[in-house]
Amino acid sequence: MRGRAPGRSRTWVPRRKLQPPLAQGRVDCWRRSQRIGVAKALSSGRDYKLTQAADAPWKGTRLQAYLLGEVPFERALEWQRRLGGEVAAGGAPAVLLCEHARLITVGRHGSRGHIFMEEDEIAARGWDLCWVGRGGGAWLHSPGQLVVDLLVPLEPTRPALGLVLELVREVLLATAEHLGIRCERDRPGFDVWAGNRPLACVGLGVRNWVTCHGAILNINPDLFMYRKVRCGANCPTMTSLERQRHGPVRPSQARQVFLEHLVRMFGFADMAVYSDHPIFTRKASSYAETTAHPRV
Repeated sequence: MRGRAPGRSRTWVPRRKLQPPLAQGRVDCWRRSQRIGVAKALSSGRDYKLTQAADAPWKGTRLQAYLLGEVPFERALEWQRRLGGEVAAGGAPAVLLCEHARLITVGRHGSRGHIFMEEDEIAARGWDLCWVGRGGGAWLHSPGQLVVDLLVPLEPTRPALGLVLELVREVLLATAEHLGIRCERDRPGFDVWAGNRPLACVGLGVRNWVTCHGAILNINPDLFMYRKVRCGANCPTMTSLERQRHGPVRPSQARQVFLEHLVRMFGFADMAVYSDHPIFTRKASSYAETTAHPRV
């Protein structure tokens, strides 16, 4: 008989309503076990290799890395869609490394409550507020921040998005530690913390079984405005490589270190670095034409 459990005055909850929290608990336990295995492998000096990544779709392929400088956010989204289509059709995995002018993007785990600015203040500063289809919270993009858009294929019969998230986090941790910064490895979640502050954030999306978006890493941005945007609930202001290192950090060095660890941990065979692509040129010309002659 459903309604009230024997001997209790409160309403009895059916078992089927308790399944999602239990399932989420199993996922959290799996994430913790994966992270413990990663920390042990790195602490023992061995390369980071999980059994799940041994036969990943990107294993042994060539990574195409594009160093693009400062790129408008809308254009970067379009380039991700175009390159993602090529990867879904059997093309090589790709990663875009760029910067964005100041704007705010909010992922699936973010909310308007993480932004401590009114709409008129955001508009007065000339910033855009974009809700995007990725994980993670509210991110403030600005010059001096490395934006990583990772495009790797997934298998529909055995999606490994959780593995990709763990790998991206480990690449960011290894990059920071390579530059002499001590990070908090045992902190839950996929963001990277240093000095009790978030240093890098991870947030992925999936389109046609290809990952998109990726992560942000603060190298040397102006941290003053990060007080206005928090990447999560009860989250302190973000920090940067330069602040934690107490000295200058060259963005080119940070990009190089990041790419080296990305190739090693994901198991790519090698890497080809580009600064241009035909789709970038086509999009740039069409964008300029649309701006010069707007439709009425």
